[in-house]
This record gives sequence, structure tokens and C-alpha cells, in this order.
Amino acid sequence: MMMHELLFSNYILATVIVVNLLLNNFTHSEEIEEIIGESKQYENLNSSDLISNRGYTIDDCTCVCGKSNEYENGGIVGGIPSIPGEFPWTVALLRDDKFFCGGTLITRFHVLTAAHCLESVSPEEITVVLGEYDRTNPTETNTEVRNLVSGIQHDNFELTTFDNDIGLLELDSSVDFTPNIRAACLPNVGDDKHYVGRKAVVVGWGRVKEEGRLSNVLRKVELPILTKSTCLSIAGSDEITNNMICTGYPEGRKDACTGDSGGPIHLDGKVIGIVSWGEGCARPNTPGVFTKVLNYLDWIKSHIGEQCLCPPSERGKRKMRLPGHQRRNSFHHSLHRPFRYNTK
Repeated sequence: MMMHELLFSNYILATVIVVNLLLNNFTHSEEIEEIIGESKQYENLNSSDLISNRGYTIDDCTCVCGKSNEYENGGIVGGIPSIPGEFPWTVALLRDDKFFCGGTLITRFHVLTAAHCLESVSPEEITVVLGEYDRTNPTETNTEVRNLVSGIQHDNFELTTFDNDIGLLELDSSVDFTPNIRAACLPNVGDDKHYVGRKAVVVGWGRVKEEGRLSNVLRKVELPILTKSTCLSIAGSDEITNNMICTGYPEGRKDACTGDSGGPIHLDGKVIGIVSWGEGCARPNTPGVFTKVLNYLDWIKSHIGEQCLCPPSERGKRKMRLPGHQRRNSFHHSLHRPFRYNTK
């Protein structure tokens, strides 16, 4: 296809998307402007820009990441219920129709999760529910269900230390984005210079207290990001690596918990981490630990093939307006570490 034909085709595709959104009342005027803007920005690109190093064309990237149904207003301990559509990239993983882990939609075909969520379970046993809010409500109409083509753990994942605790799921069919199902934004190189001391937002359906029940609805909680040295000192462990992010309050009270594993932690509208592990839930002087997504961008890109990582919208670039371990999936495991692994 010639250059001008490709650009014209892309602009027409964006126009068709806008018309369909208007007819179905799916979007607001500023969202339409963002979609058209994403198309217009390619007018000055040269041919080498039209093919990314991931192998996809601009035509595939008319989507935008990080767009949520924003509202002014968390097995998340000490958190509060989120609002339907507030985190439309968060997915629920089921095994035998039972919830056990969370995940994050990053392309139309791929979900990020924790590697430990994929221990002792085959891809054929996992069902992915997108657009989920109340996992106990069978009448929800905004959800989509997918099976898996494959599920992989990072080659260097260590079950005993939880280092490289990241996995990737490939869905069996493409996902159509809606107000309740969208792709997340991933961090950019250098973002981690601004992590420490800021409050990030964790979401999940995990337990609402250490020995409590799983949450029915998706909850959220705001947690401060700690330095590695602080994390090492309060964790009393040398197993905090550069591939991890620590969060928590000295007094405890707020934390991710069992069942939140694999789900996202956000900062500035980007998914910067994956719920990984911690000793108990919300205990004093006990950090929650997350896989640092920034360290795995090349790994992610190498496994998503020709699928597009959607670019951010203008609103998605803004800071999210949100209030304020055990291995944290809901299957039972027994390891040498003094963690409690609770089943549903």
C-alpha cells in the first residue's frame, strides 16, 4: 500500500470508529477528539515510522490505552469499592469457574499477570473474564469471556524468591474495546525515577482482611511507594530485588491481600506493577511487594508478536484521581516461607 493510501485508510478507519461510537452512545465529545487526534498525528510520519519495532502497522493502533470511566469521588485491605468501568483493563482469572487471580489487559489479545498464578495450572484450565466488576453477579452485561491459546511464565521466575514474577496470557480471540473493557498503559523508560514517596493505586477482588473473605466487587486502595532500602529494613529479608516495588504504611491497615495476585498497581494512569507477595496482609512494618513492570518492557514486546500496545490518550496521561504477603492468589500452596496461603 502506498504511503498516502495508508494514511487515508487510517483516517477513514478512525472516522468509522467515531461514527459507531456516536450511534451507540459509547463516548463523549472529548473522547472523539482524542481518537481523531490519534489519527491526525500520523500525517507527518515517514514510511519508516509506519512500521514499529513490534511489527505492527499504524492501522492497528487506532485504540488508546488508559481510558477509564472517570469519576470524582480495595482483597484489598483498608480500601473501598471502585466504580464500574473505573479500571476497565483489570480482568479476573477463573479456574473451574472459581476466581483465583487478577490480570491486566495490555493488547486486544494479551493479559499480564503474575507468574506464580500460572503454577500448577495449564492454560486450558483458565478462563479470563473482561469487564468484570461484581464477580458474584451473573447478570452483568458488560463482561466478555475468553479462553487461552497459551500462558507463559518468565524464564527466570523463581518460585522460592518470587523474582521475575511476571506471566503473559494469550487470548483465543480478539477483544473489542468498550467503556468497560480497555487496554492499560504501560510505563515508559525513566518513569521509576519518580516512583518513591508517591501513592499508587492497587485494585483487586482479593480478601478484605487477612483471614477474611474475597471481595465480591473490584476494590481499590492507595499505597505509598517505598525505597528499596526501607523495604529491606522493614521486611527483614534480602529477597527484595531490583525487579520489585514495595509499598505500605508503617502502621499497616492498608494492603493488597490473598486473591489480588496478578492484578495491577497504578501510578499516573500507568500499570507500573503486578501484585506479587507479602507476609500476611496489612501487617505493621510489613511491605506489599509488586513485580516492577518497567523492567520487563522488552520481554513483553518480544512475546506479543504483531499486536499493538495502544498509545495513551491525553486524559490517560494525567494522574488518576483516586482516594485514598503471602503469595496472593487464592489457591493453597505450602512453601518454606512463613506465609499463609489461603484458599477461597
